[in-house]
Amino acid sequence: LASLASGWGAILPKSLIDSGHDFATSPVGTGPFKLKEWIRDSRIVLEKNNSYWMAGLPKLDTVILNIIPERAVQVQGLISGQIDVSYIVDKDDVPLLKASPDVQVKESLTSLIMVMAINCSNPVLKDLRVRQAINHAIDKQKVLNIAYGGGKPIGTFMDYGNAYYKDFTALYPFDPDKARKLLADAGVGKETVFKLVLPQNYEQHVKAGEMYQDMLEKVGMNVQIKLVDWSTWISDVYRGAKYDLTVIGHTGKLDPHATLGRYGTAKRYVKWVNPRAAELISNAKKTSGFENRKKLYDEALEIMATEVPFMYLGSSLRRVAFRKNVVEFRMTPKLDTFDFRWTDLK
Repeated sequence: LASLASGWGAILPKSLIDSGHDFATSPVGTGPFKLKEWIRDSRIVLEKNNSYWMAGLPKLDTVILNIIPERAVQVQGLISGQIDVSYIVDKDDVPLLKASPDVQVKESLTSLIMVMAINCSNPVLKDLRVRQAINHAIDKQKVLNIAYGGGKPIGTFMDYGNAYYKDFTALYPFDPDKARKLLADAGVGKETVFKLVLPQNYEQHVKAGEMYQDMLEKVGMNVQIKLVDWSTWISDVYRGAKYDLTVIGHTGKLDPHATLGRYGTAKRYVKWVNPRAAELISNAKKTSGFENRKKLYDEALEIMATEVPFMYLGSSLRRVAFRKNVVEFRMTPKLDTFDFRWTDLK
């Protein structure tokens, strides 16, 4: 049910499935909009689906999503009216936006799981002591406040506001001295170089990555940053696991299995293998009842919290700014995705 209810679910023509149609680049579905144009890393243009099953929806004829990495361009675009909505607003830009009589800003906690992922297939990072050191080296609240504009720290792979979340933040408090000892015990010094791969189009992740680099170097690690474009990050990092460390935010899901499925196996990009965790996650998927499932997920999340295939940062705050003539701009709870069906301009 969660899969059907999420924005990731779709009703697709069997003929296209059978013919091997590339839905990733030429999507076909039954949603409120149709894809009119897609210029990679630039913009997406959607046009109204006049055959949409909900009468009177969507309200808008066209939605244009522009990819604008420069904060100043976003802010000036909102104030001037060239942009109607910006859904990732830096906290430092809030005073200027609020000073405009034509712009309003709303703040809420996201369902994102902000992490620094660790490639456990790397012989050095396969050592639990090194991963523990990385976690002890990071001041989570400081990174959340500076890079992401605030948020709630987490200690395992589940978003803070999720009913299945359990707090394990006490396992690895900020303790640089302990990080140094763990690295010394593991025989890791400045001669070992770690590549921290960052998606350059996400300014917040880049800022977080620079802070991670500084904190890790203070405990004796040699970390070098490599910036890549988004398509390269997807192909080389997420699919190819060609990295040592990376920074990203995982989107929320309606069901915990969509978040945790296949972790504990080599099929996920952190390459962390734990048969017990994989078994618990698989069993929880087939178990009914919240309490019964939570018991299984609690154990799996505790294993993930203890073995730290990630440095779990937290769930960040989101600031959305939009022109005051924009009505019913919605983002789907738990999924952090757009729902433009009711959005309109006064």
